[in-house]
Amino acid sequence: GDVGSLLGMGGSSAETEIQLMQSRRILEELIDSLGLHNEANPTETIDRFLRKEGRVDIRYMKLPDSSAVAPEIRSKPWVLIADDSLNFSFYDADMSKVLSCSKGKLCSAPYHGDSVSILVSVMDVKAGQKFNVTQKMMVRAVNAVLQNLSISEAAKKTGLLHVSFQHQYMDKAVTVVDSLTSIYLRLNEEFSSSDMKNTLELLEDQLPIARKTLDSLMLKLNEYRE
Repeated sequence: GDVGSLLGMGGSSAETEIQLMQSRRILEELIDSLGLHNEANPTETIDRFLRKEGRVDIRYMKLPDSSAVAPEIRSKPWVLIADDSLNFSFYDADMSKVLSCSKGKLCSAPYHGDSVSILVSVMDVKAGQKFNVTQKMMVRAVNAVLQNLSISEAAKKTGLLHVSFQHQYMDKAVTVVDSLTSIYLRLNEEFSSSDMKNTLELLEDQLPIARKTLDSLMLKLNEYRE
């Protein structure tokens, strides 16, 4: 409610907080922090059919500027190949090896006057499994999150929110919900602190004027009594 008043937004407190939780400001920070715009899709059809395709979550990835990539391969995905359950090799769209790395480690390498960086947070793979790696534009990543995100008031006029996120991996869904609520609560507190600071500054500015007015009124009161 305090945040809604600060931003001049109408509607109930729950409606206001739902709008804020689904805002670009919060969702973009969520996507950046968890790497939800990074995708590693398994390529083996048989493994996918048998549900043994493996899983790779990329927490952070920086690909080179498009000017460093040949025009004919800019639209092609990069490729990650598992060396074993903890290590992998990363290839560009032309299947030239760029770097080797391990799960949980941030690795970087120079690339045609630019650089490439990657941090893989989850690897549930077998040696030799291949993944096509792409990175969504932020606006598409936001829309993808919104499609799987549901926020509603738990019961009418309670002010309690029910937040759910659909994902094929339960642990990933839990992480998204936990991170989303943490970011929201932190920003909520920052808004409230900012509102209080602005109010105190306003009061401090008005205090001398109020004192001057009070002194003038007290003088007039004393004159009237005399």
